Amino acid sequence: MAADAPSAIVRAMNRHRDKAKVQENGCRALSYIAAHTDAHKEAVVAADAPRAIVRAMNQHQNKSKVQENGCGALANIIASSVLESLFAQGSNTLRRRQALSNAGAKSALESAKRRHGSNNGIVTSANSVLSEI
Repeated sequence: MAADAPSAIVRAMNRHRDKAKVQENGCRALSYIAAHTDAHKEAVVAADAPRAIVRAMNQHQNKSKVQENGCGALANIIASSVLESLFAQGSNTLRRRQALSNAGAKSALESAKRRHGSNNGIVTSANSVLSEI
């Protein structure tokens, strides 16, 4: 991953807030990055991606792909690896939880579940994150 990739994605999302497709793809890209390593998760958080993801979800509440990708991204950000759990005792996870909480993730996730309750991907990812924050 290029070191500035999460920041570049967040900048694009911020510049094109009204374009659902940009938000959908931005959330998907951030989800993909956060799914890899704890260092990638930290880079995503450092780029203020949780706030951009929550903003996208709030602005495009009726777009199921934005909601699905946003929920997935938040789930990947909050997920801790086995090694992190064993050796770092979750300090990075605590920082990520706080970032999601500060961004207003709980409200966005609950709204996504209400509006898209028949979408199993949204509900599963939202519940996963809500159980952690």
